[in-house]
Amino acid sequence: MSTFNNINFSGLKIIKQFEGFSTTPYLCPANKLTIGFGHVILPKEKFKQITMQQAEQILAQDLAFAIKAVNDVIGITLNHNQFSALVSFVYNLGRAAFATSALLRAINKEDHLNVPAELIRWKMAGGKPLKGLLLRRMAEATLYLS
Repeated sequence: MSTFNNINFSGLKIIKQFEGFSTTPYLCPANKLTIGFGHVILPKEKFKQITMQQAEQILAQDLAFAIKAVNDVIGITLNHNQFSALVSFVYNLGRAAFATSALLRAINKEDHLNVPAELIRWKMAGGKPLKGLLLRRMAEATLYLS
């Protein structure tokens, strides 16, 4: 129902802050080979090093998938902050996790006050709670409620 074509500055800031930036591949906490602003390297991609400009282009492509994913499953009208917080969440966790989550069910029931608690549940990587993920979820929850 909400159809935004882009993430706002606040949502993009959350992604860049918590993903960080790397010119070379590294293993993220979920043990996936990653580069740039948290781009999971696909089997067909062979990155050894990228520039900031390349990372920004890859980020834009990845954001397009996250934006579409949010637009595809939200059945209510959201404001741009709510939408952008959810794009950050989907960018980090993926469409499948979001599409089957209690978080999405709460949103589509317009249970907005329960959204922060549902976001914060997603603070684990590799079976362990991560402080960085908890802080990211808190930032997303704050943006969602603003």
